Amino acid sequence: NVVFFCIGNHEMWCTKKDGNSILKLEKILNLCDQLGVWTTPGRIAPGLCVVPLQSWYNMEFASYTVNDVQALPSASAYFDAGCKWPESMCHGAIGKNQSHSPYVSKFMMELNEPLKQMDFGSDALVTFSHFVPNRTLYRGRSDLEAVMGCQYLGKQVEKLKPKVHIFGHSHMSVDRVINGTRYLQNALGYPRERWRGCIKPTLVWAADASTDGGFVQSGAHCTPF
Repeated sequence: NVVFFCIGNHEMWCTKKDGNSILKLEKILNLCDQLGVWTTPGRIAPGLCVVPLQSWYNMEFASYTVNDVQALPSASAYFDAGCKWPESMCHGAIGKNQSHSPYVSKFMMELNEPLKQMDFGSDALVTFSHFVPNRTLYRGRSDLEAVMGCQYLGKQVEKLKPKVHIFGHSHMSVDRVINGTRYLQNALGYPRERWRGCIKPTLVWAADASTDGGFVQSGAHCTPF
């Protein structure tokens, strides 16, 4: 069995002992390496490769323009205020919340740049990220749009042309096909949110599936452990 991991926003919250969120990120990635958790692409079966994508959100994802903290909805203004980023990454932040700096999103997106040099051959890809890769996949509260995702992440996904892209963060289940890629979120959410949908794991690929290279159609679920 193989476990893959990508960074989400909660992991970047830090205390004084962490130093800052980048130092904590390095610690987490090193810990994953020690535990055998994959944070880079890996082939898990003949013809099938899983590709983690690091990501963050930026203001461009919102349908409104934000130039100062007064214009930012309160629900977003203090979002991820528990993060602490190096001073060099804080230019352009809205108000005191460093997580809104465009340089945070830029840094996370650049962690995926080595993928451009990788040759996956004829392998089918399953990519995944924490944040939402396409504005049309978010249908929630408008006051949280600015902290949901990143259009450039969507462009990275499109270039990779995965069979399936799995994402999270919005706490809303999604299952849509866009330009041949199935975009999937099977939201677990907080305990208070679990009345809204199925919390069984969704089956995406199975070695014994007889069609479509092992990929399973929407609606199938795994048997819980």
